[in-house]
Amino acid sequence: MFRNIYFSCKSFRDHNWNDFSGDLRHDEELYIEAELRRSYCANPREPGPEPYFYKILPVTLTPDSCESFLRSTSLPIAARDYYLSKLFQFLHVPLVMKFRLENDPSEVSKPLEEFLDGISPECTERLAEFDWSEFYEDTLRYDLREVLRRLPLHLPVAKREPSAEKMTKERWVDEQWPSRLKQARGSDPQKVAAQRCGVSTETYKKWEQGVRPPAPRCMDAVRQFTADLKSEA
Repeated sequence: MFRNIYFSCKSFRDHNWNDFSGDLRHDEELYIEAELRRSYCANPREPGPEPYFYKILPVTLTPDSCESFLRSTSLPIAARDYYLSKLFQFLHVPLVMKFRLENDPSEVSKPLEEFLDGISPECTERLAEFDWSEFYEDTLRYDLREVLRRLPLHLPVAKREPSAEKMTKERWVDEQWPSRLKQARGSDPQKVAAQRCGVSTETYKKWEQGVRPPAPRCMDAVRQFTADLKSEA
């Protein structure tokens, strides 16, 4: 289990950086909480946090930010502890706030720690690519259980060696990929699933219909999109 220092270290909670304006700026957790509170209280038709906010997590999860904190602290932690604790912060704060769990934050802290501890070392090094904006949208659309279930969908897609074996239409259908996509999509519109796979809606529809398999460059995104089905099996 990684060492989660979010609760015990205020300097860590305030170790947040942003280069939205071109120069590096520091943001304390008070700003993060205030902006999330404002966005959740705003008119549902209005956008979420201000554009500036979305740059904080990617910059704070860079190796430079990690190294600067490790140099400044005497805590016996490794880089992995830093990365996972920081992502914990940016998941825990909005979940507690959105679902009003201030009196019982353990309802989210334990499942979050279990999710984070299962992230592979290769993925940990790329957590700056975590799709926080999609996670935020999930908190507006779904209940807490579903938001937690969908967390793996927002992780960066694992890098794979190019496959020499091209996905054929016959394999695509025989291996039941169209039905896997439908299950992973659930009640989401096909447009949303297409965005997560990085393709047009029309292309995604053809995948689900079994008319055409994805190009090799798209298969990693498809596997990531359907990965959560394996954990439920």
